Amino acid sequence: MLLHTTLGTSHVLAHSGGDRLHLLNASAAELWQLHQVSDDKVAAHSLIQKLIVDYGLSKAAASSQVEELLLHWRQSGLLADSLERLPDTLAQACDWVIAPPFPATARSMTLTVRLAGLCCGVVVEDAQLTERLKVLLSSVLTSPEPLAHQLVLTGTAIQWQLSVNEQFESTGQGLENALTSVLHTLINLACQAEERLLVIHGAGLRLANGRGLLLIAPGGSGKTTLATALNAQGYALLSDDVVPVNLAGELLGLGTPICLKSGSWSVLAALRPDIASTQSVERFDQTVRYLPPLGDGLACPIPLGLLLFPRYQPGSVPHCQALSPEEALQHIIEAEAVIRNLTQAKLDALASWVSSVPAYALCYPDLDSALALVRQQVDKLSQPETLL
Repeated sequence: MLLHTTLGTSHVLAHSGGDRLHLLNASAAELWQLHQVSDDKVAAHSLIQKLIVDYGLSKAAASSQVEELLLHWRQSGLLADSLERLPDTLAQACDWVIAPPFPATARSMTLTVRLAGLCCGVVVEDAQLTERLKVLLSSVLTSPEPLAHQLVLTGTAIQWQLSVNEQFESTGQGLENALTSVLHTLINLACQAEERLLVIHGAGLRLANGRGLLLIAPGGSGKTTLATALNAQGYALLSDDVVPVNLAGELLGLGTPICLKSGSWSVLAALRPDIASTQSVERFDQTVRYLPPLGDGLACPIPLGLLLFPRYQPGSVPHCQALSPEEALQHIIEAEAVIRNLTQAKLDALASWVSSVPAYALCYPDLDSALALVRQQVDKLSQPETLL
């Protein structure tokens, strides 16, 4: 089943139960609508004529563009004949299974943590690994309660194995790899709950008015450095890398430690002097340091208030550009947001969510100018609208 919704002048299409969005701009959406009202041959002729009349293309150029467009739609499974040939697995509701909660008496927990509203138990055999995990997870530790998931880390810091809900997850060598594997697995579990609207690849913070700010960008854009600086200046941090969004469009806090690459240590030294005394670890072939977030970023869910798309560009002139909802959604898709188990209701909710708040693209050459641009947009939220 093909789902669709409108976003401004654009159309958003998706397969029921799928995990991919197709965003058609105004021109493509108009051609799509024209194609839907007739069979394939008549539709192709109509599309060619429209390109000739409305856009002044030659018949050859229009025919070539329509052929390419229909091929792309067919390969993406958006046309009726191609939908019939899609594998059955595409229409399945979800590609993960949520295990039933473990009974509280299943075994005594070494650590119990809460991330994005889910409670997970972590059993660790090795004392050294236990102490390190206690430090890393200090902001999300909670008292024992019924569990959604259970992780068991067996072995020692030299040779270890991790299982989740009694199923093998990973194995490896070294303390640093064990810590990274546990953190990565916990974050994945918190993000994969079925009741999520989507999972944003970005940083989330709570503003003074109780609403949420999302910094959305691909890896390497400087969003974690910017989020850490904002956290040091009083904005509660929900997460520095991924932010789950529930079906109501509210942001959920993970509370996991901030993962800082070596390039940001000196930039943030004045704001977070504890960086210098924090032990470095190897994470996915990169040297990083984990810092606990400041303040309480777990008072959630919280409603969205502002979307910002930051980009660090040395030597550039700091500037801010307002984005349409279509442009904001395109940036969210490009930042590799995770959208699962799509339904018509979810697709409509996503379009409404993106349209509900202002969105801006930020470009800056240094951290100070980035902070100034963010404060400028945050201050606008507290200003009353001018009556015309």
